[in-house]
Amino acid sequence: MFMGLNEEINSYFRELGGGKIGIASANRPWIYATNSQHPRDIMSECNSVIVLAIGTGLNDFVTANFGGKSIDVDGKTYRVSQLFIEWLTYRVAGFLRRKGFKTFTPIDWTGSEAWLSMDKRIHKFSFKLAAYEAGIGVFGKCGLIITPEYGPRTKLGVVMTDALLEPTGKIEDFNPCINCTICAENCPVKAIDSTLPPPKGFNRDKCLKFYQYLRKSTNWKIIHCAVCFEVCPIAKNREYTLERHNTFLSIDEVQRKKLIEDFNYK
Repeated sequence: MFMGLNEEINSYFRELGGGKIGIASANRPWIYATNSQHPRDIMSECNSVIVLAIGTGLNDFVTANFGGKSIDVDGKTYRVSQLFIEWLTYRVAGFLRRKGFKTFTPIDWTGSEAWLSMDKRIHKFSFKLAAYEAGIGVFGKCGLIITPEYGPRTKLGVVMTDALLEPTGKIEDFNPCINCTICAENCPVKAIDSTLPPPKGFNRDKCLKFYQYLRKSTNWKIIHCAVCFEVCPIAKNREYTLERHNTFLSIDEVQRKKLIEDFNYK
């Protein structure tokens, strides 16, 4: 019915510089959705969920040396890519509203305290679940969405709408983790069980507690773990090579081992 509108949204998104777009129907169950994670739990009149994606690359977590001084590329590139996907999201939502449709853009909790604590969230909608349903990518063993184009190095945006759009469908022929255990082998705290099908083998609670522990133990000098983000071989491409910064991999091996030994998961 609205196939023409699908094409209009796609064209508009690409003109803005967007990467990949997918659409999921809200008029059926989502197999991995738990309590309050279906789009209708947030927007009762929702018919379609538009998921936007851009690649962030390996350069989200780097620093540069210039004249003997360290330049914080890490924080700036991370913020720029996050601001860009948010800008794309609101532009696409505005495009639909101007055509008379209702829209809702849920908050992405990544990088906030609410990301680390479900209790602090005003909603529990999962961007990763939406990306899976919309065919952006598939769940990896590490719990991240793995896309053919960007691997796990992706920023996501979501627009819910009452517009009845044609779903793009899930990816059926992409199984990046089937013979791979790299993330599980490299996870510092073994939060990934590679014997279970994704995403069942990912211990989210253990992963997030290690994030919190890293930040507190290093007085916020290390703010990311990012090991699975770094080691995943899918679409791995570093456009330029700079030093590591502010991640678990940026510290020496002796300190890494001590942090792992002192981490007490309960």
